[in-house]
Amino acid sequence: MLLRFLSATGALCLSSCAALSLPPSPSSPTPDIDIDVVPQPPSSHILSHFRQIKVPCAECPFTDSCDSSSSSNSYLTLSFTTENTTLLANDDPIFPPTVPMQFHALRHWAAGQQAVLLAYALDARPLPPTPGALLGDIFLLKLKLFDLHGRPASDHLVSISLAKDTAGDLLISDIESVPFHGRGGGGHRRPRPSWLARLGESLEAVKSAAQSCWEDAPAPAPAPAPAAGNDRVSHGAVMDAHRTMAPNPNPHRPGGYRPPYWMGRGGNGNAGKMLQPVVLPALLGVIAGVVACLTGFIVGRTVIAVYYCFRGAGRRRAGERAVVPADGVADEKERLMAVVDDESR
Repeated sequence: MLLRFLSATGALCLSSCAALSLPPSPSSPTPDIDIDVVPQPPSSHILSHFRQIKVPCAECPFTDSCDSSSSSNSYLTLSFTTENTTLLANDDPIFPPTVPMQFHALRHWAAGQQAVLLAYALDARPLPPTPGALLGDIFLLKLKLFDLHGRPASDHLVSISLAKDTAGDLLISDIESVPFHGRGGGGHRRPRPSWLARLGESLEAVKSAAQSCWEDAPAPAPAPAPAAGNDRVSHGAVMDAHRTMAPNPNPHRPGGYRPPYWMGRGGNGNAGKMLQPVVLPALLGVIAGVVACLTGFIVGRTVIAVYYCFRGAGRRRAGERAVVPADGVADEKERLMAVVDDESR
């Protein structure tokens, strides 16, 4: 039942969407509504033989010394025109590329303008008119600008779209300036810090944060002085004779705030509480290691001594067994010699 209900609901939604998407019929009357016609801006992809663009300059271009007055808000004026199958920049041909790859331009800033000579790097690639089609008569050019010393003259990339008409002449369909930050782009990229430098910065940040937290920790409130003539001892003083807890600043209010542990003077007690879970296991581990080493050394020496003791005893017994037959042979020889001497007499 649930599946039938969902199917019917989906079919109803689809039919309503299809009905809303249908255009109104010509016979149906249209309401008389005043509609303000907004003029549409001209498309930027209109084919033309001339386009002009302003490209911002890089920091301190065309000079070894940096002058803030001349480098701030400076830009280059580039005028691109087409003549037959050639693209020109400020009346100097740049596509197809020529040697040397240079053209003239005007650099503007607040104080005036300056004529400069630019070198350029050109990346040209053909594009298909439609996705999946063969390469046609559409080209995409990417222009990088440099000064004569090879330094970037601008940190922007000039992108130009070209197309051919029926006669085979080039036309400009689009042009734009895009900032880029690739290798060599801008010439002012900072090198990435190494992992060791990043680790040092992280440790410094952790150290500064811990120090700030330590300095911002509130100091313990001093205990109030007992009133003159008050010989009674508070219940907290009787129960806590060793001062393991902070004194109650208001002994007359049993529900007042009491710190969970005694901070001590100057926060030393807090530091001891923090270091105790770290130092005590380390000391116990060192002591256990020393005891284990000594025990192993003593047991090893004992085993070796017992082994050599039993080995020496076995060798002595084996030597005694070997000497007994030799003594017997000597005694038998002496007895025979005595018999021979007696017979000879």
